[in-house]
Amino acid sequence: MGVFDKFKSQNIVMKASIVYVAAGFLQRGITLISGPIFTRLLSQEDYGVLMLFNTWYELIGIVAMLSLSAGVYNNGLLKYQEDRDVFTASLLALSNAATIFVAGVFFLFYDSLAWMIGLSENLLQLMFLCFFFSPALIFWTTRQRFEYQYKNSCAVTLSSTSIAVLISVFVTLYSDEAQRLLAKIWSEKMVLFLFWIVLYVYIFCKAKFKVRMNYWRYALRVNLPLIPHYLANFMLMGMDRIMISLFVGAGAAAIYSVAYSAAFLTQIFWQSVNAAILPLTYECIRNKTEGEVNDKVLPFLALYGAACIFISFLAPEIMAVLAPPSYQEGVYLIPILMVGVFLTGLYCLFANVEFYYESTMMIAVNSCFAAALNFGFNYLLLERYGYTVAAYTTTLCFFIQTLFHYMNYRRLGSSLYNMKAVVCIFLSVVFGCMFCLWVYDFLMIRYLILLLFIGGGWVKRDVLRQLYRGLKNKS
Repeated sequence: MGVFDKFKSQNIVMKASIVYVAAGFLQRGITLISGPIFTRLLSQEDYGVLMLFNTWYELIGIVAMLSLSAGVYNNGLLKYQEDRDVFTASLLALSNAATIFVAGVFFLFYDSLAWMIGLSENLLQLMFLCFFFSPALIFWTTRQRFEYQYKNSCAVTLSSTSIAVLISVFVTLYSDEAQRLLAKIWSEKMVLFLFWIVLYVYIFCKAKFKVRMNYWRYALRVNLPLIPHYLANFMLMGMDRIMISLFVGAGAAAIYSVAYSAAFLTQIFWQSVNAAILPLTYECIRNKTEGEVNDKVLPFLALYGAACIFISFLAPEIMAVLAPPSYQEGVYLIPILMVGVFLTGLYCLFANVEFYYESTMMIAVNSCFAAALNFGFNYLLLERYGYTVAAYTTTLCFFIQTLFHYMNYRRLGSSLYNMKAVVCIFLSVVFGCMFCLWVYDFLMIRYLILLLFIGGGWVKRDVLRQLYRGLKNKS
């Protein structure tokens, strides 16, 4: 049986899963390929401003769009399955109302905020236009996925992303050097606007322009308490780039952003793993078969740690692909950030248990404390010690966040994991990543270690295949 025939024989859930995973990797691949292009088309300062725009986009968007597509929309699609059209239109209207309100407040105090934001009024106006229309695509694709309409969802997602990237590369390439940054941002967003507006009109037409206030009340009741958590998580993971731009400069922010992106590549793997082990965790807690979770999870945690070390050893080559030589000093940030990346996977193990017991308040408190601590460290240290200190402060705050999640996990009376093994894996990652900082100066030693990694993976390929099959089955 051929690959295509095997795919056709699968049930709709499996087909959708396969297509979404493939589409996700293609979308990330398009983004990954475009990154090195723009680091070379734009000056280092302009690329820093671009990263600053993207960072503020994510941060302000949490409030301006109320993050309605994050969880409450999925719950509502199930709860109001007989009225999904009107529910979708209602949440889109609520998102629009929030955007208008936040935009009004924002531009009222723009003169006071301009120094902190570091973006022109022109770019901020574009940003709020995006906030107004972009939820249409997010709601539509989320619903398509929920209903297993994977063909439509993937076609729109991939076509919009690829066309936007291609057009923006072309327009940026043939623009005047002084206008390349604006050309890149505006051309990309204008292409996306075409998709957004079509879907925006489609959603309201399908709902016959009906909006129900009870859906607003439901969405606000469920989602508003989570906004501080979303903001804190973002501040922990993204505020360092904003503060580097403010205290050090856009050029330094550009170097840090590229190193950060390289380090967080491995998160793609852990997101898949966590999606698979989450149901298993819940089931084992419910059935009181906690030992099963430890046996299944620890091999993946060890593999994740090995991947973090491997990427750290490969950092010079990754940076050479992602950016021109002027960014190469960012190589030395990757091993430090990679420890933080591993910790984001580690704290998920404890957070999964917290979510099961609905200990959401403690999750939010932990996130807010870690974010505030990161802000304080960066505020005190960035100007004096330069942008490299942000990698250390971010990783330290990830460690503190993980420690607090662990303490709450134990408070809940859970003992899912063999903590001695977890600590050993963590210390191995710390040692392996820190060793990279020394070995970068010795090319032959570094290549020898990389060959040992690859050889070890080949020798243990049967074990890796078994892990993959287990992950696939759980997914």
